[in-house]
Amino acid sequence: MEDWHRHGLFSQVAMQFRMAVSGQLLAGDFVQWLLWLRQRGAQGLQMIEADALGLDDRQCLGGIVVGFSDSSELWADYPEPTEAAVLEDGPADSPWAAELDCYWLQAGPMTAPPLMQVDWQALRSQAESALEEKMVYGAVKLGDGAAAPYMPTLAGEWADWQRLPLVPFGASNTAGHGLLSALHEKEAGFRNYAHPKNDSSDYWLLDEDARAAWEAWHAELEVWRRRVEIALANACVEKGIACESVPMVQPTAEVAELTEPATLVGKRAVLPGLMAVAVLSLLIVGAGYLAWCFSAH
Repeated sequence: MEDWHRHGLFSQVAMQFRMAVSGQLLAGDFVQWLLWLRQRGAQGLQMIEADALGLDDRQCLGGIVVGFSDSSELWADYPEPTEAAVLEDGPADSPWAAELDCYWLQAGPMTAPPLMQVDWQALRSQAESALEEKMVYGAVKLGDGAAAPYMPTLAGEWADWQRLPLVPFGASNTAGHGLLSALHEKEAGFRNYAHPKNDSSDYWLLDEDARAAWEAWHAELEVWRRRVEIALANACVEKGIACESVPMVQPTAEVAELTEPATLVGKRAVLPGLMAVAVLSLLIVGAGYLAWCFSAH
């Protein structure tokens, strides 16, 4: 766990693991949850999209399938619990300095879909075709992307000992990291192009239909970013390659003091867009690193 529990994204989102039926809190920390799963004999983790879960619920954000020797169980990712969803004698709501991400253990066994080896070149071609189909005002080809681990957008704000790639990196998924980097570059370019404060952009001079076409292209881009992230999270990486960009060094008191926020930030004071990115990235990091951890042992 020391290889990845220090990841910067884990410091930005609090996690809970609860029973879906009763709302009972089973673990209030992802490390505690992992240790509990290992004690029960868990053998692997797999990230899964909401559409593939078969749950008729638009609030579901996806989930993690935990595999055992003779069965599997689903932990569905839903928004934080409401007052009616927890036990009557449970703790009262308390302020959080970060977003609260909740995973709910669903009743009944879960059949995990088989994991297939990813053909990254084919996936790139599919993404390019889908994006080109949506872009009616000229082709927008994907770049090659860097042949290096994909780093989360917020990594520049972390301390050195927190700065790790989004998921493990190895020879078998180098092309996947490059593809995700290329998609991220396109997403960043669109956000700059469509930003209201970008005076040099002609986006706001376009008519409504043209802007709608751009927005449809951007929505398709987000679909493929999510798809590639999940493929990376579930991909098997060679044992022993744990993406150690920097050695694990405990922060000194001086560093801790410098990196601590000047004031506490309430959950509702954080920019919604920033926290949405953090929650999504956390799910990818959690599934990717946990899957690697189990496969390595």
